[in-house]
Amino acid sequence: MKTKSLLFHKTIGFSLIPALILLLSLPMNVLSNQKGEQQNFEDEEPISDVVDAGSRGICRVESSENLRLTALAPSVQIGETLKSQPSFWFYSPYSLEHQITARFNMLKEDDKNFIDPIEIALPKTPGFFKVSIPQKYILDKNLDYNWYLSVICNPQDESQNIVLQGWIHRIQENDLLDDDYLLWYDQVDSLAVERCEDNTNEDLKQKWETLLYSVADQLDENRRNYWNNVIDQPMNCPGI
Repeated sequence: MKTKSLLFHKTIGFSLIPALILLLSLPMNVLSNQKGEQQNFEDEEPISDVVDAGSRGICRVESSENLRLTALAPSVQIGETLKSQPSFWFYSPYSLEHQITARFNMLKEDDKNFIDPIEIALPKTPGFFKVSIPQKYILDKNLDYNWYLSVICNPQDESQNIVLQGWIHRIQENDLLDDDYLLWYDQVDSLAVERCEDNTNEDLKQKWETLLYSVADQLDENRRNYWNNVIDQPMNCPGI
C-alpha cells in the first residue's frame, strides 16, 4: 500500500461546520475532530476519526443501545480507490423524531476545498447510508484527500455537533499490490450495493463482516465495541 501518511494538526473552521466534543481520556488516534473542516497536511501517519466520540442534542443515542455514528473507513491507514468519483458509507444510529442534517466535505492535498460542502438528510431509521461525490468532481490520481462528515446536532450550539473524518487516495491499476490494504472504499461500496440488492445472501453477509472486522484492531477497546456492534446493522438503500 502507498506509505505516504498524513495527519492534521491545525484546523480552520468555516461557518456552520460543527466542533466535536473531546473525550480526553481516549487515545489521540480515535479522538474526533472538534475544530472544523480545514486542516494542514503533513508527512505523518494518517489517523481518522471513524466512530463518534459521544453526541448531544437531537443526536443523542442512549448508551444502552451501544451504537454510535460510524464511518466505514480505516482508522490508521489511508483507504484507497480506483474510482474517479468514489462513494462513502456511514452508519447512522438515529431514529429521527427531528430531521437531522449532515454536511460532507473534502480537502485536497494542497489544503484547499476539493468539493463544496454537500448537505445530506440522514435516513429516518438506523442503518448504513451512502454518500456519493457529485459528478462534477473528479479525484486526481496519486493524491490524498481528507473527507469530513459533519452532523448538525444543535444549530444553536455547535459544540454539541459531531465530525467524523478520514482519508482516501485514488490509485492507478498498475499500482495494485497483493498485500496492499487497497480499494477499501470500492470494496465497501460494491458489497453494500450487492447487499441492498440481495439482503438474504449469507455469502455477501460473511464478506461484509470480514471486511469490516478488519478495522476493529485499529481502534481502542471502547471504539472497537461500537464498531463491532454496527457491522450487522441494516442497510438504508433508497436510490442504490
